[in-house]
Amino acid sequence: MNLVNQSGYKKRPLELVLLASVFALVPFLSWASWYAPYLLAGRPESLLEVLVANFATASNGPWGLVHAVLMAGLWVLFLLVAWGIWKVTNWGFYLCILTAVANSLFSTFLYGVSKADGVVEEIVKFNPFQFGTLLNLVFFIPIIIILRKDIMAPFFNPKMKWWEQHPRVKALLTIEASIGGTMQTFKSFDISASGMFLGTDNLGNLPLGDGYYEGFPAKVHLEETGEIVELSCRVVYVSGGGPNKPTGFGVTFEYKDSKQRKVLATYLHDKIRNGQVANRT
Repeated sequence: MNLVNQSGYKKRPLELVLLASVFALVPFLSWASWYAPYLLAGRPESLLEVLVANFATASNGPWGLVHAVLMAGLWVLFLLVAWGIWKVTNWGFYLCILTAVANSLFSTFLYGVSKADGVVEEIVKFNPFQFGTLLNLVFFIPIIIILRKDIMAPFFNPKMKWWEQHPRVKALLTIEASIGGTMQTFKSFDISASGMFLGTDNLGNLPLGDGYYEGFPAKVHLEETGEIVELSCRVVYVSGGGPNKPTGFGVTFEYKDSKQRKVLATYLHDKIRNGQVANRT
């Protein structure tokens, strides 16, 4: 779980990658399935000709038009779902379920035409037991996956998208901070390019007023390199402690300049490369 890619972020969960890929490929797989019989029959039609032929039902009559429009609409929905799942949006979550249901319902109807004496007659039959319907039931598998608590959570809580957060490293660094007009010294518990957790046994003595949350200047001492990073911190949460984290508070960073950011980024890169990534809880 501590895999880190070149951009410095953890990798996206494999389940989401697979779900997005499946939905994105459906229109193209459908197109390929139409083309397969032509290849087996040795007919020279091109992919474009096969596509046009299958959507030409729109000219057969009102049901043919409905069939073509619904088919095109489903293709668009599949691509939208793929994007929504990839970006992990709540509308992508709902659209995934809607599209799976709509596609299964669409496949329960057989559409065809009968040409007798030059007259085209449309035929629409309800057949929920045809092979295509049973095949499309596999789209309820993504629903089962997406309804899993651990997979569903990031769709509704951006903070759960841990793969979009900078990786933290365990680091016991000295932090000098001016809080409430008083210079205080803390020890970091873990740190990333965007924030850190500061442990303290005197949490009750800190001025927890509005100014505390607005921000305060701090100096991060990188003892291993002898460098000091100056930045501004803003408190985002206070912790009373627990089995995996001491009493203290978490802060986000605002850098004074790009040089400060680069110094800390280099330090963190070396730690990450050495496998010192801290698990998030």
